Amino acid sequence: MALASDAAVLLERGDAAEACALYRKAVKLTAKAVRSDAALADAAALMADALLAKLAAAKGAEPSAAPADRVVACEALAGAALDAAARSLAADGVVVVRRRADSGDVRRLGAGARRIEALVADRARRGAFSCLEAASRCRGRVDVKLDGCGHGAFDAAAADLARFARRDDRWLWPLARRVLGDDVVLAYVGLVVSFPGSDDQPWHADGVKLFPGHGGELPAHALNCFVPLVDVTRATGPTEFAPGSHRPKAERALDADLRRGGAPRDVFAPELAPGDLLVYDQRTVHRGVANVSQHSRPILYLLFCRPWFREHINFGVTSLFDDDDDEPPRPKKKHRS
Repeated sequence: MALASDAAVLLERGDAAEACALYRKAVKLTAKAVRSDAALADAAALMADALLAKLAAAKGAEPSAAPADRVVACEALAGAALDAAARSLAADGVVVVRRRADSGDVRRLGAGARRIEALVADRARRGAFSCLEAASRCRGRVDVKLDGCGHGAFDAAAADLARFARRDDRWLWPLARRVLGDDVVLAYVGLVVSFPGSDDQPWHADGVKLFPGHGGELPAHALNCFVPLVDVTRATGPTEFAPGSHRPKAERALDADLRRGGAPRDVFAPELAPGDLLVYDQRTVHRGVANVSQHSRPILYLLFCRPWFREHINFGVTSLFDDDDDEPPRPKKKHRS
């Protein structure tokens, strides 16, 4: 009932799109509480859409469109599947692409990830840090940049992971080109490891705003593409997204709610299998949640961006393998999930 009441307030304010989304959620939850029947819930949601369309028309507002499908299953990211993925990114700022993984690739990449984990685990246990090759994102969560640094063991493992990611052009590059243009570049490849016992992250968007004073909508300038190397479950800790928060109006509303101690009203937290792809607009608000399992959760990622974009705030300048003290964390950095 609280969701329906909030929706009524939004409708009175003329925000039919957000009101419709809340009404749909309220009706679905009510239907499922009365009877565990997905068909009934969907029918109730359609009735809610029809009602909201009439109410919005009476107030001179446009009814909202049905939310984009956030999961695409396909044999290759092309044609209708590519169109669907691009629509989801435009509407929600996030999409999951289901695909079959090669078991040999998964085993080899898993072995490479474990070698990287072993090299950064000790530094992660000593608290927050920001180095050239890796940086902590919260307690128990480390972001590793897979570039060469002159350390033999690290470079060998990093090169194997990065090589796999860069050759996967049948899946990642078509979507990156569709969203960011034919001159899109791969900024770098990385690995995020969430160790057992890691904390929930705060809600955040990656990077910083390009134009802090600009209130209008801008096209995407960067995409993060996750490739999980193990099953991502509620126990190992999925990434939670606030769909639509890449848009300025929704981002401002969410920021106000978070400042008041609230949370996103719509949370998308997909569980993933090895080889799946999770792609999101760098501006989409999200967070990684705690790993309560006994196993680490490594995720390979690729950062695609427009050629003029430079990411410069996420890693330090001293090496993880120097004998000198590490550089302290910078006050402004993103918290990859």
